[in-house]
Amino acid sequence: INFTTSSASLRLPGNTQRPDASGTPNVLGGIGPGNLWFETSVFSAPPPNTWGNVRRNALLNGPGYVNLDATIAKWFALGGSTRAEARIDAFNITNTPHFSNPTGDFGNARFGQITSTLANSTRVVRFGLRVVF
Repeated sequence: INFTTSSASLRLPGNTQRPDASGTPNVLGGIGPGNLWFETSVFSAPPPNTWGNVRRNALLNGPGYVNLDATIAKWFALGGSTRAEARIDAFNITNTPHFSNPTGDFGNARFGQITSTLANSTRVVRFGLRVVF
């Protein structure tokens, strides 16, 4: 998770400020608006014109995911040296949602909340037929 904050000014255009953390937050595991993925009470805004102590992508990880994919394929002889392959490819067979990282922008009303899923995280089934001659 990349934490940022807009509540403290560094007076350095193009730089991103990060919050201070008083410890490692507990992972609560909540998903959806109003549910916290991690404990937010350990974060605070750094004093003006100072760097926050949270390093980029170093304090917490977002939710992991496992994707189960499968393929069924069968070759058929069509005569002579001509063959055909019929196949079905299934991606995310269990149709398990893959959630985005929680909002890491300190000061945002949704700080610590997961409010979306990753793109293309739904089940996809693809049918194919290939002829080789």
